[in-house]
Amino acid sequence: QMILTARMRPITVKCVQWTGDNREEVSDFLTSRGETPKFWNTIVGTEGGSKDICVVTWEAGGRRWDADEGDFIIKSHKGGCYACKREEFLEKYEILKKE
Repeated sequence: QMILTARMRPITVKCVQWTGDNREEVSDFLTSRGETPKFWNTIVGTEGGSKDICVVTWEAGGRRWDADEGDFIIKSHKGGCYACKREEFLEKYEILKKE
């Protein structure tokens, strides 16, 4: 068998970053795509102690998705929405424009 080198095909996606302060924007983004978001607060440990953050949750494709503050919510080229950690998003995606 031959070893191949491959590159991910470029695709364009719509996304929104969850900041913890933009509930209406995230809710509009998800509901316009048929998802029903739920927002809830949780406490997470940090190096300096703990921090109260808001998490947004929705179900798509039979799976539950959670987005922490700073994560991106992406509408895939196939239509479903999923969460992507900020670091992974910035590594894989280039922001083309803001609407």
